[in-house]
Amino acid sequence: NTGGFKLLKNALQTNVSEGKDILKNVNQYPDLTCEFNVPSPDHQARYCYDCRRIEKYVNVDDVIVEIGSGGAAGTASKFLSRNKIKCYVICDLSTVLLVSYYNLTSAFPKLKIHYLRLEDRLEEVYDKYDVVLVPQYDADKLRNIPVKLFYNAYSLSEMCESEIAEYMDIIQSTGQYFISENYLGPKEGKCHICDGPYLPLKEFIPDNLKIIKQEDPISPGTDYEIRPVIHYMI
Repeated sequence: NTGGFKLLKNALQTNVSEGKDILKNVNQYPDLTCEFNVPSPDHQARYCYDCRRIEKYVNVDDVIVEIGSGGAAGTASKFLSRNKIKCYVICDLSTVLLVSYYNLTSAFPKLKIHYLRLEDRLEEVYDKYDVVLVPQYDADKLRNIPVKLFYNAYSLSEMCESEIAEYMDIIQSTGQYFISENYLGPKEGKCHICDGPYLPLKEFIPDNLKIIKQEDPISPGTDYEIRPVIHYMI
């Protein structure tokens, strides 16, 4: 929650060893089930590819919203190391945002990074910071800012139906573009990475969003039909 985040944030900023020990030994804490800061070469390759895809659609005055960055915030880190934009917004689980905050502040100590509090109005905050972290329970606030591009890799397919529907409604109501690496189909299947079930996004795409481009993903897999497809929607 916001209070817990503030305590850990203060611990990290003052170099209190306990806070850093939690993150450096993340596998010992089941509530922080996400990458720390050791992405594999395959992940690094995907971050580079995805960064280049995003760069084609945005410029310095734009806002990007990444849904589900993961604790490593790899795509965000790669993008921010190469580009300057109005604001990079990350929406994810609060525990994952803790790790994202640690990794981003460690990599970019000069960036202004803000964790959105319950009382904050996103439309009053986003243009004051380089990065804004939005907990998933406040996702509806994303409707209040002008978003040039939404981006998501994998996690939408892993959500429940109501969550997918809500995010897709947010995307079509405020964003101009959406780049996604998720499963469009078939109707039933398992993720080639975690072997967990997924929901195909094709059934949730609003009528006013059209797929304008598709690519084979950089991620490993053997059967194209059951692998996630990178799709660009406008």
